[in-house]
Amino acid sequence: MAQELVFSKPDTLNQGTVEILPVNPLEPIFRRNS
Repeated sequence: MAQELVFSKPDTLNQGTVEILPVNPLEPIFRRNS
């Protein structure tokens, strides 16, 4: 459940980031946001 919130946050700010990494967006997003 918590993962959805994290995935939704970057999805709105950087839609391209999530689309570029459809395999495992949670891992790359965490590294890009961190």
